[in-house]
Amino acid sequence: MALRLHEFARRIAALSDIEEIVTAMRSLAFVELRRLIETIAHQSETTAARERAIGQLLAHYPQPLSVAGTGSDVLLAIGSERGFCGDFNTTLAALLQARQDGADRLLVVGARLALLLEDAGVAHEALGGATVSDEVPRVLQNIAAALGADLANRARTSGLVVLHHDSDGALAPVRLLPSPAPSGVPPARHTRLQLQLPPRELFERLMDQYLIGRLNAALLASLHAENRRRLEHTGAAIDRLDRELDVVQRQRRRARYEAITEEIEIMLLGAPDGPHAA
Repeated sequence: MALRLHEFARRIAALSDIEEIVTAMRSLAFVELRRLIETIAHQSETTAARERAIGQLLAHYPQPLSVAGTGSDVLLAIGSERGFCGDFNTTLAALLQARQDGADRLLVVGARLALLLEDAGVAHEALGGATVSDEVPRVLQNIAAALGADLANRARTSGLVVLHHDSDGALAPVRLLPSPAPSGVPPARHTRLQLQLPPRELFERLMDQYLIGRLNAALLASLHAENRRRLEHTGAAIDRLDRELDVVQRQRRRARYEAITEEIEIMLLGAPDGPHAA
């Protein structure tokens, strides 16, 4: 019986340690989610400003935009670097496995997604992902280096498609190359622009910034969705741990009651008969 009580105590301690770790993960996800909301809002303002600048330039100096090429696409899939985020990576992996155009170059961000694809035998190139928003610039730099000429020359035959969870958790591919025209409506030509660069060069630079901004937004949106999933997943895990702890504690109390009852019975059985027994 003493051994059984010891096992219950060890199980309760283990569950309590796990719950403490999961609670800490949940708290970190909550803090990161709040930070990402502010960062994404600022990113949206920056992207809108770039779109307005491109729209103004195009209104005064129309520029030829890149057209779709005939080559295969580079597919950039953004998963998570850490786990404990539910089906965040498995849904991505399922879509990537279902793709029929196997000739595409697949560039994967996030160790967890890369591991799933490796286990499934899907050919890919892997890059480390961001665990917090402060790491997004580093990841963006690594993506730019890996894409190389595909970012340097938007008129080349291959294109760039990004597959990631958006801030609302939706999952859909977005084409970034060949570069589409920004969605903003160009303003009317009411004033003459004063340019320090030739219009074509300025347009190329603005489009480069626009493209990098879209990649940065995709990384931030994916990290936001990941932390939302982690918040939900850890909350459900804590609820399950609480229920299991309650069950084990009740079992332990029952075992202690049985142990005390057994001790009393042994004492009564070993006591001398009669009130005057020596």
